[in-house]
Amino acid sequence: MSFTNAYDQIRTELATLFSSYNELDNPYDLERNPDLHLRESYGITIGSGENTTKVLCSRADISRIFGIVLCRRMNATRNDTATRITAEKALFEDLTDIIKVFEEPVANITQGRYVSDDGVEFLDGDRYNYLILRSSFLIEYSESL
Repeated sequence: MSFTNAYDQIRTELATLFSSYNELDNPYDLERNPDLHLRESYGITIGSGENTTKVLCSRADISRIFGIVLCRRMNATRNDTATRITAEKALFEDLTDIIKVFEEPVANITQGRYVSDDGVEFLDGDRYNYLILRSSFLIEYSESL
């Protein structure tokens, strides 16, 4: 196992879970993505990591925060509360699906755990409005020394 294997496994799990969604070109700066990619999309950001101080047989366990960004286009008029609420619920249902994946054993990942989310954000795009949910997962993997 390694960072590359863990990262690729996260991408594989999300691509399987969200097969009809787009993967964001730039999950760090959502406004730099084309409107078409934001419609229903996900992205992965790489956060801070630390040595867990577990060293076994020339391997070090690393814990790293991976951010997962979910985005949905909100097809609603200004006062269409019902549509906004439906889109918000869909984001949290997607998040729950991700949590279920990483709470179970996953290949190339020693341990995965949901840490937090930032709540729903609003993005006023060029042509459409979007709701965004950024979440953090603590992923543990091993590196050869």
